[in-house]
Amino acid sequence: MLEQLQEQWNQVLNKHSELPGISQDTFNDLVHRYSDPERAYHNLHHIVQLLQTAETFKARLHDYKAVFLAIWFHDAVYNPLANDNEIESAALADTHLSRLLLEEKSVEKVKKMILATAHHLQLEEGSSPDTLFLLDFDLMILGSSQEEYKTYSSQIRKEYQSIPDLLYKPGRKRILQRFLETKRLFKTEEFYILYEHQARTNIQWELSLLG
Repeated sequence: MLEQLQEQWNQVLNKHSELPGISQDTFNDLVHRYSDPERAYHNLHHIVQLLQTAETFKARLHDYKAVFLAIWFHDAVYNPLANDNEIESAALADTHLSRLLLEEKSVEKVKKMILATAHHLQLEEGSSPDTLFLLDFDLMILGSSQEEYKTYSSQIRKEYQSIPDLLYKPGRKRILQRFLETKRLFKTEEFYILYEHQARTNIQWELSLLG
């Protein structure tokens, strides 16, 4: 897996081959972060799934490289007990991508997409089509098969293992209920058609377990 990720990273960032050391340092830092054993779901497997989906929908993306980088950085900083992970992840992207000499316009685009993942259900007006696809990629797990969803929900619980059920269950219920109350979970037509119904079925199933 790492070899394939490295190859893809090099292909996307080949225009910055004059800075191979910095590019490699960035890749190594991200792999290290996503390999943290405390990450049961928000790990390299999650990144691989999103990258594969982005590749599938590449023809529908306006700026594939920006989406690619936003995928890599969107959960780079992840502390289940913090509420500023996306802000910190965007700041990390700013640091790394500026060192790679990406144009400021491109860096800002990546940061904006990362920050959008903090509020999947409260999109800013005028969000770019690429941002909508990124958000749908990130939520695609909700519309997976029930077996996959069960694995996902148990992985999320593991990431919050320091929180007792007395606190975890009400918090998780609030999040899931907000999802059900929103008009559309998926913002692109493609993902709405493919995953909306199953996602709502899965969420209702998990809510029934939470009591």
